[in-house]
Amino acid sequence: MDTASPAPASSQAANDISDQRFVAQLEVIQKLKQFLFEEKVPLQSDMLEGIDLGPLNNLKSSPNGRMPTEGEWKALDEKLASLTPLLTPALRWKFRIRELRFFFITVPIFFMGTTVIATLSLALLMTFGRGESVYFLVPYVLAFLIWTLSQGALGACAFLCVTATLYAFKERSVSGPLHQSIDVTDKNILGMRVILGALFALLIALPIGGKSVLVVYLAFSAERPVPTIEDWMIALLPFMLGFSTTLVLAIFNRVIAGISSLFGIAGGTNVRDD
Repeated sequence: MDTASPAPASSQAANDISDQRFVAQLEVIQKLKQFLFEEKVPLQSDMLEGIDLGPLNNLKSSPNGRMPTEGEWKALDEKLASLTPLLTPALRWKFRIRELRFFFITVPIFFMGTTVIATLSLALLMTFGRGESVYFLVPYVLAFLIWTLSQGALGACAFLCVTATLYAFKERSVSGPLHQSIDVTDKNILGMRVILGALFALLIALPIGGKSVLVVYLAFSAERPVPTIEDWMIALLPFMLGFSTTLVLAIFNRVIAGISSLFGIAGGTNVRDD
């Protein structure tokens, strides 16, 4: 019988931490250290001791674990203070983009998938189920709503990716149409921007959405193999509305100005894209 087996189990239990704040900060430091090595950041020999996590490497999250000690908190803060100065502004930007890859990879792929599925669903419904039956109208309306929302959200995702790319290569022009003063490293801003793009696409493209779906349907049928440029612009309208808030706000300003003139109100509300 092996009498030494309880010792490793006891040692392993001592490395279990239940404090999620401590675990989250430790994971950030571990990712930051790995990022620095992947980017081949030159490290002097005297820096190695400062970035070595030591016993912190053995700690892991466990709901039944212990609370971290005061010394472990202090060591964690010291390691973070040693690692962050090694990040240049460019590396800091790249690290933040990597942390937010959910918005730059997962979310666009999800909305691309829903757009494809909704498009195929609409095509099948218009091919085999056209009519006034409730069994056609309900799936058609649901598929159309998903198609419109997905295109708008996909346009917002494209905007975020373009903004991040242009910023990374320092090619943004203040006077250019792609310039936006939006912080694409803020998770809350990213979420709100995607939702805003989907809502804009739904509200504005909804009245002419049937025409957009018809253009897509005819493009894959024998009735009209080559759509006109105007038709493609209509089909891509939800995407463009999700991509450009400037376009949406310009439309809103024109509508508000027209309503103001109709009721004799001097000076409409000028909404600017920030």
